[in-house]
Amino acid sequence: MINGPESFTPDGTAILGEVPEVRNYFVAAGLSSSGIALGGGVGKVMAEWIIDGRPSTNVWSLDIRRFTVHHSNHRFLRDRVTEVVSGHYSMPWPKKQYTTSRGVRWSPLAPRLQQLGPSWEEKMGWERVRWFAIPGDSDVEHDTFSRPRWIGCLHHEMTSCQTAAALFDLTSFAKFELMGFDALCLLQSLCCSDVNIPVGGVVNTFMLNETGGCEVQCDVIRLDEDRYLVMSEPEQATILYHWMRKHNTSVSICDITGGLSVIRLLGPRVNEMLMDCASLSTASGDMLGRDQWVGRAPGLFVERNDFSVKGVDLFVSNDYALHIYDLLVEQGNAYNLVNGGMMTLDWLRVENGQCKWGQELDAYTTPLDVGLDHLIDWKKDFIGHSALAAQKKRGVNKQMVKLTLLDPSNSVMAWGAEPIVRNGSVAGLTTSAFIDAQSKQVVCLGLISCPLNDETVSDDLLAVQVAGNMYSTVIC
Repeated sequence: MINGPESFTPDGTAILGEVPEVRNYFVAAGLSSSGIALGGGVGKVMAEWIIDGRPSTNVWSLDIRRFTVHHSNHRFLRDRVTEVVSGHYSMPWPKKQYTTSRGVRWSPLAPRLQQLGPSWEEKMGWERVRWFAIPGDSDVEHDTFSRPRWIGCLHHEMTSCQTAAALFDLTSFAKFELMGFDALCLLQSLCCSDVNIPVGGVVNTFMLNETGGCEVQCDVIRLDEDRYLVMSEPEQATILYHWMRKHNTSVSICDITGGLSVIRLLGPRVNEMLMDCASLSTASGDMLGRDQWVGRAPGLFVERNDFSVKGVDLFVSNDYALHIYDLLVEQGNAYNLVNGGMMTLDWLRVENGQCKWGQELDAYTTPLDVGLDHLIDWKKDFIGHSALAAQKKRGVNKQMVKLTLLDPSNSVMAWGAEPIVRNGSVAGLTTSAFIDAQSKQVVCLGLISCPLNDETVSDDLLAVQVAGNMYSTVIC
């Protein structure tokens, strides 16, 4: 037994890597009472990082860039680390949330959302809604590895997206404004897609490293000839900002995350609803990409085509956010508008077979690995172009699959990282999962290894192992 000081981090795992603010300054600390066990691996990873520029394997869960500035606050650390230490050997429930040092960053919409029975989660200090309880059914939040009681809440919100209209608060997303004569040039060199788009246009794209791996997944929105908005999930905020800054010489890059609210509207009745709110139609395109009046406040509408149903993102200054939200809810009552949470968006993503950074994508996975070569503009030069061209010529060595688990009892639950077995051998892991509302079956996305130039796995016998039990699958 040792009674003495120990270094713990806000999430209980080590901090490794190059400090983003200072080049060639590396950190290996916060091993959280596992220094002896991790010493050899940490030494290997750090040597590779210093000599080769990056480790030979994905260690994002240990990367210093997973944190942001508020994680270094002494008061935050004192309260959070106390909880981390006390839970060092507790059960690692899926979707488990810390309870200390919460409420650091809030959306302006939070007071309204709090009245609707939300389940809150924290991402980079932001409080975000995971899902809303169905009225009259409040006892749904609990820790479990089995099917949780809140599945019905997500299905309710998904159904509204597909049949009526749903509203999501995306204010927590990282947002950076790029301005300057060379803004287009910088983004063209960083992004694998063509971002020379009309003003008001949006492109979902990736910023790649020299090996073709995805460093960042983001939306690029053109606000003017020499002005862009780049938006990503909050957990990519640090890496996105410093990746752009690392390759920038003359463009102004400003973090506007805290001053700009984002409201996403999805569903077939969104167009009708916005006709009442803004007297303009998304179908004709006359309201997209330009500042418009919504009630008594200005907002910027950007079209979304990420899911099977169309929608829009509405960008609005924080001081106008509540006014616009109240107006949308008031007008939306006639169109069966519901509020939705971030887990519902994630389940919609999996339903549509779309990959996400941190799940199916990382710095060691290329767009070709997950079948997104249609997002690559091969005609222009960008970081990672040569590596992708070489991979395209030789073929991929892994592949994303979408699988339905065949479970007659409709009782199994997958959370990600379950082994995918191919012809009797483990070939990969699941990365995301959801429960289909109609069939009640688990549908998973996953990455499997495959022979070079073998682009199909449809004839293979694939199974997924969950909690020691093997389940046959159907490839979607």
